[in-house]
Amino acid sequence: MKKRPLIHIGYCKTGTTWLQNHVFANPEFGFSTPLDRALLREKIAYPHDLQFDPDALRSRIEAAIDKADEDGLVPVFSEERFAGLIHAGGIDSRILADRLAQVFPTGRFLIVVREQKSMIRSAYAEYIKVGGSLALRHYLTEYLPMSLALFDYDYYKYSHLVKYYQHLFGKDRVLVLP
Repeated sequence: MKKRPLIHIGYCKTGTTWLQNHVFANPEFGFSTPLDRALLREKIAYPHDLQFDPDALRSRIEAAIDKADEDGLVPVFSEERFAGLIHAGGIDSRILADRLAQVFPTGRFLIVVREQKSMIRSAYAEYIKVGGSLALRHYLTEYLPMSLALFDYDYYKYSHLVKYYQHLFGKDRVLVLP
């Protein structure tokens, strides 16, 4: 019987890199990471809505799932970017969930969350690390040209995203862990 893939969508700043490097990439734990994360971002997260092509990726995913199945492993597709752009308030969270529904119709989903105050501090530190220059109070309240928010409190109300995934896939196929 073919194993259903596990899709780990993040959130950013929740230990995702550690999970990717030490758990999901370790066959001793029963997992396989059959596709490169850069490919997942390129084919799922980055295309313009009018250029997203789930069919072009589906055959590669099916082959990756089959290979993991042959090895007796659960295929894991992990990419924190799938929870939405952290420094744009998760503006594309729903679009990405809809795309994942097209690409992984039988998937099981893992969402890892973190206490919101420490998450926001960590996100802000990441923003500074990559060259952001706004003071924290401005980061939390200011907008970029074209009305794109750097920050949106609703992104950290995890229940919104969780409920949408449960709506798409069913409660029994969505696991949320702190």
